[in-house]
Amino acid sequence: MVRHELNQYLLESKTDINYKSIDHLVMGNEAADLDSMASAIAYAYLMAAKESDKTIVPVMPIPRADFKPRTEAVYVFGLLRKDYKTC
Repeated sequence: MVRHELNQYLLESKTDINYKSIDHLVMGNEAADLDSMASAIAYAYLMAAKESDKTIVPVMPIPRADFKPRTEAVYVFGLLRKDYKTC
């Protein structure tokens, strides 16, 4: 299932930033709206699948505290998290 693989990739990326040398960071625009975040995640995931020997990490260019007011992103990523936990 692609969603499961994508979530696994994101969990590994979160760990990789602390323990591995990063080859590429993929970042959306500074507004960090939902389409920018989703695009950065999707592009990083596809790059990582193509270049499995490299560490490619998506980045959201906002402080964590600024994520909560982005209600559409909170909603969508919350749905994906729930779905992942039920897999």
